[in-house]
Amino acid sequence: MSDKARVRGKISLRRLILIGLALLFLLMAATIGAIKRHLVDSLYDQGEGGRWSRGSGAAQISCFYGSWQGLSEEDIPELRYRLSEILENRAISHETLGLEENARLFALGYSGLGQVEMTGNGHTFTVNAVGTGGDFFLFHPVKLLSGSYYSEDELMRDRILIDEETAWSLFGSPDCVGKSVDIDNVPHYVAGVYKREDDRLTRAAGSSRSLAYVSYDSLRKYYAGSFVTAAYSETSAVEEDYGQLSMTGDTSSADEGTQESGPMITCLETVLPNPVEGFAAGIMKEATGGSASVSIVDNTARFENGALFDIFMGFTSRGMQMTGISYPFWENRARAWENILSLVFMGYCLCLFIAAVIGVILIISWYRHRKWNTASLTRKAADWLYDRQSARVQIAAAQEDPSGRISAAEDKEAEEDDFDFFDDLEDMEDLRTNETVSDGPSSEEGVDTDEKPDIEKGE
Repeated sequence: MSDKARVRGKISLRRLILIGLALLFLLMAATIGAIKRHLVDSLYDQGEGGRWSRGSGAAQISCFYGSWQGLSEEDIPELRYRLSEILENRAISHETLGLEENARLFALGYSGLGQVEMTGNGHTFTVNAVGTGGDFFLFHPVKLLSGSYYSEDELMRDRILIDEETAWSLFGSPDCVGKSVDIDNVPHYVAGVYKREDDRLTRAAGSSRSLAYVSYDSLRKYYAGSFVTAAYSETSAVEEDYGQLSMTGDTSSADEGTQESGPMITCLETVLPNPVEGFAAGIMKEATGGSASVSIVDNTARFENGALFDIFMGFTSRGMQMTGISYPFWENRARAWENILSLVFMGYCLCLFIAAVIGVILIISWYRHRKWNTASLTRKAADWLYDRQSARVQIAAAQEDPSGRISAAEDKEAEEDDFDFFDDLEDMEDLRTNETVSDGPSSEEGVDTDEKPDIEKGE
């Protein structure tokens, strides 16, 4: 091996350790980023924006109301009309989006929370219930063990979904699709049995008991009590003082003296076109009247890096409740994941930062121990260009190729000369040292420039 190759291959142990550490932290950052993407993708009830538009162009927006100011089912048609009107005014149409004429521009689901009393096979249980309407299961595709989802388009709103635990309690088996369950002595039929998520976060978020999905119409008519979580296993102090006023919607004038019992619609979920960031959230805010007491969440953007950074910076005040809105368990779970993923994201940033600092240290070290300076580099570059041009002219003249091109072998030899320039840079330090130490004329002074070939004459 030549002296030049040995010098080139000599890397200090310190540099090797730094390079290894930089690569390690880059690998850790890539791993943390992959874990973050996997966790976000696993939150199916937050990802309808991506599913709806196959990855871009739409956003999932959620609106949460306080139980005292929620909507009634009669408000939903008007809300759909306002959304259509706003999209039309913003020039959002099938044509501008490149959609087929029969495709939907948006989807809307809604829900309320409460309890119902179920009787089946001689057993009676009071279970938590989510009253659903519209495209609710588009946003919440629970894992079915058997059967199917029910739809708002069905004429009879008497079909329900029950979890596996409720199926065992009522029928002694999860194989109960099509069987009858009485809710307040009114027959309902099991459309499907689903697997309830039972992880720690979901239980802490409020889904710690048996849970049934029924139509919002059935929940409103056969309401048997407030939604119960592990934290509030008994009737709340508010209900003890004010009865069921907080869960009751007044759908008629006070003069008529009538009141419709049952929970209000406290959650709206929609997927809308989102050509620019924040567009869909702005549309939903306009459609709901822009009330400050309505919490509007852009589910599609909530786990992006910028949003997670903002959550981390406001971590100390994250748990403070400034509104009277009681979020459903799926939103509570998503908010918990926001906290977790903000920490994951900061770990990702820390790994990248450390790798970048090590990279800067390596660059500074390389620069300080470089074997060249600007003057020698410029001089060497000029000599190299001159020698390369001379070599090409001599080869072309010697070959006298009619096509005006040199042979492939000679062209390859000329290309290899390109790399000699970078190899010769490592000799600059020795050249500079010789110039300084030597008492005689420098190596450059001994060069007879008259002996260099004449480029123009090709000699």
